[in-house]
Amino acid sequence: MTKTQKGILAIPALLLLMVIGAVLVFANWQSLFGQYRPIEVAKVVYTLEVKGESVATMQNIDNDTLYVTKGSIIPFVDRMKEQGYELTAENRAAGRLEFQRNRNTVSVPTQPFWRGYRVFVNPPL
Repeated sequence: MTKTQKGILAIPALLLLMVIGAVLVFANWQSLFGQYRPIEVAKVVYTLEVKGESVATMQNIDNDTLYVTKGSIIPFVDRMKEQGYELTAENRAAGRLEFQRNRNTVSVPTQPFWRGYRVFVNPPL
């Protein structure tokens, strides 16, 4: 076999492997990535780590708006204060922060993300 023939055979083999890989990733999407979109996660990590911002935004597969902080909840609480909300309760056992503005109370679920990151689900910002 010449190099040209090997190259011609290698291209369909490579395409077949790519298709099989794409099917495997698609079939196992939930176990690989969970409820998060990988490109959105990469943007959040870039925003927090490289740009040095304290709060980043992303959306999950249900199109819920998620706010992510690194380390502490304080940057998120400060962002809520800018919108007129005051932190009234922090329920660590249930993973919720409760905010109040005027007479309205809002409960924001929180969950751990990766090491040192915390996600806030659907806050009213």
